[in-house]
Amino acid sequence: MFYFIRMQVDEPTDSFSSRFRAHRRGDQILKDVISNKEEWQKIAGDHCRLLHITRFCRKMRRGDLSLLVHANGDGSVSDKLLTRLSKEPDLKALWVIHLQQAIFFPVPRDTANLQRFVLAMDVAPAALHSTYERLERSSLPKGMLKSYLACTFSSFSEPLRFSLLAPSPEQVEAYATQKLEAISGVRAVSILPVELTQPLISYSEWQDYTGK
Repeated sequence: MFYFIRMQVDEPTDSFSSRFRAHRRGDQILKDVISNKEEWQKIAGDHCRLLHITRFCRKMRRGDLSLLVHANGDGSVSDKLLTRLSKEPDLKALWVIHLQQAIFFPVPRDTANLQRFVLAMDVAPAALHSTYERLERSSLPKGMLKSYLACTFSSFSEPLRFSLLAPSPEQVEAYATQKLEAISGVRAVSILPVELTQPLISYSEWQDYTGK
């Protein structure tokens, strides 16, 4: 089973200084996990693999981090990992999100010229299955790549998440407006730019997860 462990390092606010502090605090946790990934993996244990860590670029979530993990065995997230994360002094909240029917699509090793986005989709329950299947099968506009697709049910208005890579925000906005919001049952699409995604395993190891 796949999970996102969302980490909030500050309360959302319109204050620029508060957003700056949140970003800095999030950066400290991010650097610690990346620099000491072997140690963090030991804490997580053999049945909870750390895959990558992401920092969102959303205006009101400048400090938010998201850690993707794969839990095998009994399928639960490591208690030791959550306990260790909870001790981070700047952490305000932890949120574990289960990715149901998660599919990770193959992407090239080098994606430096592309920016990552997460599309949080508000989909009517009756249309969720057909929308998921349509996104899985459909092609993207030229220059865009699929990253992952999953049912997250992270809120009543965000049951589906679709991540992709694209050259520009404008291309993603056009795709969301003209294609996604035109699907019957799709009520809204929120675009969340991703500032940074850092793998915690090798590219060849990641290939074992694509298509799942």
